[in-house]
Amino acid sequence: MTNYVAGAGGSKGNKQSNDENTLFSIASLQVLDLISEGQIGGLVDGAKSIYFDDVPLQNQSGSFNYDNVYVKEARGTPFQDTMQGFESTVIPVEVGAEVKHDYPVVRSITETNIDKVRCGISIPYLYRVDNGLKKTSIEFKFEIAINNDDFVDYGTKKVEGKTSSQYQRSYTFELPQKDSKGKAPERWLIRLTKLSPEADDDYVAALSFTTMFLISETKLNYPNSAIIGISATAENLSNIPARSYIVDGLYLQVPSNYDKASNTYTGVWDGTFKLEVSDNPAWILYGLLTNPRWGLGQFIKPEQVNKAKLYEIGRYCDELVDDGFGKKEKRFSINTQVTERSEAYELINSITAVFRGMTYWAMGQANFTCDKPTEPSVLFTQANVVNGEFRYTGSSRAERHSVALITWNDPDQNYKQVVEYVEDRDLIEKWGVRESELTLFGCTSRGQAIRAGRWVLYTEQYESDMISFTVGLDSALVLPGDIIKIHDPYHAGRRLGGRLKSCTLTSATLDAETAFKAEANPKISIRMPDNSFVTRTLKVSDSEARAEVFWDEPLPSLPVDYAIWIIEEENLVPQIARVVNISQGEEKGTFNIDCITYNKGKYDLIEKGWEISLPNTSEIDPYDVGKPTNLNISISISKSATGLKTGNLELSWTPAQNNSSWIVEYRIEDKDGNGEAWTSVETKSPYYTIPNAQNGLYHIYVYAKGVLGTLSDPLETFYDSEDGLPSPDDIQDFTIIKRSTYLELNWTAVEGALGYEIRVGDSWDASETIITNFAGTSFIHDQDKAGTYYYHIRAINADGSLSKHVTTTKLVLEAPITPVNFQVVRSNERLELKWDSNPEPDITFYEIREGVNWSASTLLVQVKVNHCTIPVGAETRRKFWIKAVCMPGIYSESADWVEIGVVNDKDKNIVLEMHERSLGFPNHRVYMHNEGDDLVMDDDRRRCEYIIPVDLYQTHYAHNSFSATVASVASSRDDTTTWDDLTCDFTAPGAERSWSLEGDQNDVESFKQIALAYGLSSSDYEGIALEGNTNTLSGYKATSAQEHYDLGRYSSGFLTNPLTYANWQLVDIPEQFRFSFWFKAQNQGRYIWAEILQLTTEDGKGFYKFYYNTEEKTLNVECSDGKNLSFVVDMTPDDYYCIAFHQTPTERGFGYGILGKQTNFFTVAATPQGVMKKLSVGRSS
Repeated sequence: MTNYVAGAGGSKGNKQSNDENTLFSIASLQVLDLISEGQIGGLVDGAKSIYFDDVPLQNQSGSFNYDNVYVKEARGTPFQDTMQGFESTVIPVEVGAEVKHDYPVVRSITETNIDKVRCGISIPYLYRVDNGLKKTSIEFKFEIAINNDDFVDYGTKKVEGKTSSQYQRSYTFELPQKDSKGKAPERWLIRLTKLSPEADDDYVAALSFTTMFLISETKLNYPNSAIIGISATAENLSNIPARSYIVDGLYLQVPSNYDKASNTYTGVWDGTFKLEVSDNPAWILYGLLTNPRWGLGQFIKPEQVNKAKLYEIGRYCDELVDDGFGKKEKRFSINTQVTERSEAYELINSITAVFRGMTYWAMGQANFTCDKPTEPSVLFTQANVVNGEFRYTGSSRAERHSVALITWNDPDQNYKQVVEYVEDRDLIEKWGVRESELTLFGCTSRGQAIRAGRWVLYTEQYESDMISFTVGLDSALVLPGDIIKIHDPYHAGRRLGGRLKSCTLTSATLDAETAFKAEANPKISIRMPDNSFVTRTLKVSDSEARAEVFWDEPLPSLPVDYAIWIIEEENLVPQIARVVNISQGEEKGTFNIDCITYNKGKYDLIEKGWEISLPNTSEIDPYDVGKPTNLNISISISKSATGLKTGNLELSWTPAQNNSSWIVEYRIEDKDGNGEAWTSVETKSPYYTIPNAQNGLYHIYVYAKGVLGTLSDPLETFYDSEDGLPSPDDIQDFTIIKRSTYLELNWTAVEGALGYEIRVGDSWDASETIITNFAGTSFIHDQDKAGTYYYHIRAINADGSLSKHVTTTKLVLEAPITPVNFQVVRSNERLELKWDSNPEPDITFYEIREGVNWSASTLLVQVKVNHCTIPVGAETRRKFWIKAVCMPGIYSESADWVEIGVVNDKDKNIVLEMHERSLGFPNHRVYMHNEGDDLVMDDDRRRCEYIIPVDLYQTHYAHNSFSATVASVASSRDDTTTWDDLTCDFTAPGAERSWSLEGDQNDVESFKQIALAYGLSSSDYEGIALEGNTNTLSGYKATSAQEHYDLGRYSSGFLTNPLTYANWQLVDIPEQFRFSFWFKAQNQGRYIWAEILQLTTEDGKGFYKFYYNTEEKTLNVECSDGKNLSFVVDMTPDDYYCIAFHQTPTERGFGYGILGKQTNFFTVAATPQGVMKKLSVGRSS
């Protein structure tokens, strides 16, 4: 170290003088910051992108705000180099002990993978008193011992100089790695001894052993981790600064035709990607869904993501728009970091919200929507809507705002969150200042924040009305995000939509006479076969009602029969709406569609601030709804069967014209006009009762609603119920404690209360009563379902009145995750079950069951640890299920399962002695016949089988199969006869020739197999052997049958002919299934269509029919949706055929194989035809 020595000044007489301090501590900082998982683009602008306590390390001018700072950067590649200067790992150990002359300080190190130790010492003061404070010195030594060896002296250390404040320094020592006996270290002892004397009047010095730093020289390169190393001296750092960095983020997969420098997409995208740093929300979302390291790539494959839709959204995000301050910027971008673990669904929603979209799962893919300019794709009128009914729902007044407060991250303020104030002056004049708050995910653009605020205000004001309707299968062609046209005559005031009775390329006949205005330039839109629609201007000379219409420009093709049509005029256009939800209807084959109104012009308002006009979709005067009058309010007291008295507010009013219903909105407010959320109800009668009224000032609105949903001006009033509803004090300290299997509710007693009422639900009025008139202050309640619960309590006084206000406690109960790594192994006569412990801290126990599924299983055990054992039990297949249970009895939402086959010890060898030759080979032969005492393969075969049924506990089949390829030895130069050409019998003269095997005799293959005749496995739904009877393997009998049996594949089989058949009523076979079966072909005689097998739904509308056409020589499966499959195959009598079939959610497969010959299989895109309930075989026609 450097000693700073000051020169002595002149002295006069014996005046005291002090030496200057010469000992100064210089601390250092060395830190590694993990920036990101995976490879990133790195620091944007070197040291200018590094901040200490929000102060840049280097200014834009190039000057530095901090000296002696060294920076290393690793960008997260898989094989990045070790960071120089940061190779070692350091573990600090606090010592904090003062060292006396006669009392050394000893500390042990038990970390055995340590290479060095750095010992820190502190000297709080050091000087001698000699006519002032003068320099002096202090001596000490370090000693190190390994295991049980003696201490080794590492030399005397001496510090000279003067200090009147704390001076710190450190000493680093190599640690011995072997003791005197050659053993590896188990521990080290570090001893610090003070050699200088203790302080006295002339000598002032002290020594402390402050810290040990345990250093491991292991060189780590931190693969796939972006890190920044900072090394600095503390000369101008008063503490360890908070560090922040501006970096180009993760490398993401972006379209291969995207050029980042010019922000353009070139040509047609081929669907491939390249790695690039990107702030595009679409490609950030794609990475989150498909990356296997930091995303969902272990669960979602790239082909399960709709890349084409993301490409469309990504291009929309990258388009340049005005930022509102004279520059251009991308429409949407994300610049942020995710530093905490979060639910995947929530993070996906945060990203999609940036481009005003959402994610949904449909057709086996993750699909996406984006609120962007889009043309309508489908038409809806009364003609293709169930019951012709469109349902309209408007948002509450309380849900509409006039000011949006948008929180975003401002780069000019070191990316701190700031709030952008966006207002709509017209709405402020209408509603006053009503604020909506929104935090934008990853937004660093003020322009983007302003656009988001405008979007929020516009959407709430003009796109908050919901239109709902129900359609059949023929019209369920839309997806969330699609834009549609709607014509509702009850909304428009005229019928301008329906179905075509007939159509040519330039004219059409409508399904009813329709009146439209010639001067309004009417246009017709017609739905085409590809589900798109075309628009043509009509040729109209007058305004007479007509059914026939004409236009000039021919259609590209004829529409489908009875296609949907809509006519629009300049001053009366269809409603345009965006689909937001599609759900299954109450009736089979119907779908509910929810959509919100849509105006393509809003994007000019959002991005350019332009004013837009709203389209005229109705001729009905929307303001012709009279305002109700004469609002009267009174108090009534109701008494329940238990004697509980509650007060109600009785409201009544006088209706006005065009009032079909009324909306009542109310809440209790304080003197400043503040209150809880508004309660809104709709009533068909001119009166309403506010139940369970509370003491306070009620603010009440009554609106009239017209037949089309138009609201009148409100009838407003205030009513003070304070004097009419006496009540006990509100309850304080309402708490809920989770116990192992129940909830404990506690509260503080209310003076004068005779009882309490507790409810659970979203609000007091919309909740279920748990207990009423309960006299205690603690109550036990069972709650074994996960969810968010609101518990409400009110006190009850002697006359049955309730507390003025409800005391509510929110309780969130989350189900534990399903236990993972559930395993079962056999250990002697026990089965050992084990699994990984759950991470939740409040796990009560694990429940294990046995059975075919969780709900139909038997409870085995409940244990608190992550393992247990049970007896082996009988020889069978055993299936076990497990769920975790946490307080207060919440089970995992789904169960994990494991299956094991228990097989007890048996004889290891089975010897069968069969005398088949002496019995004339009486068992089943496949492509074989007798030749004297021998059993030989048929002439035209290359594979044959001899099958022997054997009873070994269960029925087994022993297969003896032989196959060979043979060639002829020519009898003359012109003889070209081959084995395949030979058509005569073995005894015929033509067969008296020499034959040889192709290759050698090893080419003859012989297989001896024993096949166990199992019943149904755990994955099977049903099976039918048809060996002498029609019973199924699960015990069902044929509901009707005309039976005849003959030799089949293994034994006797069901013979089908014009007189034989069998029908079964089966258990439910799911919509997705697979099956296979064998049959032996027989000559059909004069019949050309042989039905083999048929599966049918309960109502007969869904089916799969398997048959053979002898005339066309085709093997077919006919399906109810018309997506049939067929093979050309010339069936040979006595050949054995196997048919295989499968149906998945998106694919149908069909194939066949011939024993010893070819196989063939084909698939087609097709959806299931329903749950199969009936099976039939047989019948020819």
